[in-house]
Amino acid sequence: MRSLPEQFEGRRDTAGWLFRQIRRNGQYAIYERTRGDEFTYEVIRILKYASDKQVNGRFLARRGDEYYPKPSEWGIYAWSLMTREAAEAKYNEFTHQG
Repeated sequence: MRSLPEQFEGRRDTAGWLFRQIRRNGQYAIYERTRGDEFTYEVIRILKYASDKQVNGRFLARRGDEYYPKPSEWGIYAWSLMTREAAEAKYNEFTHQG
């Protein structure tokens, strides 16, 4: 199983942004997103592929590999917040449940 990287560069709509994991507890994480002097925070539920993903016989992902939520999953599995304090509060909603 491949885990999400702790740091990565954005692609497509997020090209030019650097993502850095600043907190993780099981299936939830906070990523700081920076570009120059701009920054925001993203709280995500880390998702896993239910089956192998391949194109033309080449494996792109294996069952159980982790992935960052897709844009269509925003508001369900991922949230953008403007401050670290707001991100920490959202993260705590999930990680401190009974």
